[in-house]
Amino acid sequence: MGKSDVLSCNVMDNPAYFADTINNGLFGGREIVKPENLKELDSKENAVLYDAFKKIVTLKKDRDNIKIAKFFKDDNVTYAIIGIENQTDVNYAMPVRTLLYDAMRYDKQIEAISNSYKKKNSSKGLSDSEFLSGIRKDDKIEPVITLTVYYGTKEWDGPLSLHDMFSDNVSPDILALVSDYHVNLLEPKKIKDWDNFKTDVGILFELISASDKKNGIRELVESYPERFSDVNNDIVRAVNFYTKCAIPVNELEENTNMCYAWESSMNEARDEGKDEIMTLFSWLKEAGRLDEAIAIMDKENESLRKDLFEEYKSTLTK
Repeated sequence: MGKSDVLSCNVMDNPAYFADTINNGLFGGREIVKPENLKELDSKENAVLYDAFKKIVTLKKDRDNIKIAKFFKDDNVTYAIIGIENQTDVNYAMPVRTLLYDAMRYDKQIEAISNSYKKKNSSKGLSDSEFLSGIRKDDKIEPVITLTVYYGTKEWDGPLSLHDMFSDNVSPDILALVSDYHVNLLEPKKIKDWDNFKTDVGILFELISASDKKNGIRELVESYPERFSDVNNDIVRAVNFYTKCAIPVNELEENTNMCYAWESSMNEARDEGKDEIMTLFSWLKEAGRLDEAIAIMDKENESLRKDLFEEYKSTLTK
């Protein structure tokens, strides 16, 4: 598992962040899923199939995050299995990948029901069809829903349904016979209302959405200091990774004041820049290049400083 997977899975392991992401990705920000009504499930998806020669073929896949959610409506309680797949880059096979994951989870439910009968030795009384199916006629399974969470800033240009992956030459008569399978996608750049988020995970997505603009993150953090004054460290680490920032994390606490940390890092960077300028000034002066030494002290000559500093660094390696 790469660093991106570890960071995103770690964030979504938190029930509050998981619920907040699902509510915004699937339900328009309505609080349909509640953290206290989530239960962790085994993320491993396994299926046993048979090839054309009746040989056993096993499939093994690992979900990023998957939980079972309990829903209340009126006096009824229903359940659904909800998975999150985290994507740093666009995946052009996402409809098939999602379809496979969900199908394997459905198969896993069927297998669990069948195994429960075997353990209880209660296969007696099954009809021939029920015996072959492994489940009784009245047995029910839970719906499986997958949300793809995209952490990139490039617009998602991949297919969002199975039908999108077919050639335009496919006959409509054929297409009508093929069940479609849609991708549920949360793309930060497409989020309109950030107030719908109830947890710090919204901060992660909002900063990702601003990260491809010049000074976008800095302007956002400085414009709303109260929003970024107490951010969970897991979120700050994810922000640093996905936006290429280097905001210092307060390792002594669970949360970080991103405004203070951002200002401190900027001050440190400015101080380091001053040290570089003074080093470069001394080198040019000693080399008799006084005009250039004076020129680099002008803040308007940033490109000149960069060029001369590269020249200076090259002398250190000789």
